[in-house]
Amino acid sequence: MNIRVMIVLILILSGIVGLEIKREKVVVAIDCGSYSGWDSDNGFRYEKDNYYSDSKVADYSMNNEKNGLNIRYTDDSMVYLTERH
Repeated sequence: MNIRVMIVLILILSGIVGLEIKREKVVVAIDCGSYSGWDSDNGFRYEKDNYYSDSKVADYSMNNEKNGLNIRYTDDSMVYLTERH
């Protein structure tokens, strides 16, 4: 790949990563693996995850070592404490 093309791609991607998500453009926000919905500090309503049945859930919110961790680049660390596989 041409070095100029790579530089342009890096500049474009670095600009995209810093963009905030606008609430009015979000149709639905689902906290994957979560058993309850919650409201974020940024005004998003995360719905509970009830659309899958044959999978495994990892919930780190009950883990004292993981709960309360400050995850960089987000004000809503709670959304990263549950996941579905």
